[in-house]
Amino acid sequence: MHAVPGQAASVTGFTNFLNRQHATTLAPRVDEKRARKRRKEKLARTTMQMAKCADQGEDWSERWIVTAMEYFHDKKVSKKTLRQQAVEREEDGIKVIMGGVTYWLPIA
Repeated sequence: MHAVPGQAASVTGFTNFLNRQHATTLAPRVDEKRARKRRKEKLARTTMQMAKCADQGEDWSERWIVTAMEYFHDKKVSKKTLRQQAVEREEDGIKVIMGGVTYWLPIA
């Protein structure tokens, strides 16, 4: 299924209806490769938009790090988790240390 989230929800609801009404065991399939590609494209657009803006304080910085971690390192991080990690600003970027691993991110 190569759909947007709303379409995926509709297909899932319809599939569940068919399964209940007709005792079937249908399951919608998600094309994981296509879903990852679409997510990467969305992250790229977000990082480009954020890079056009000047650093706008701590909230902006947290959003930048969360987005950049997923885009550059395929590492999903919540703001809550990020606040518990070591984050160091350097002249040419930001270092995020998580689980003993250091991740480098460019400064937007």
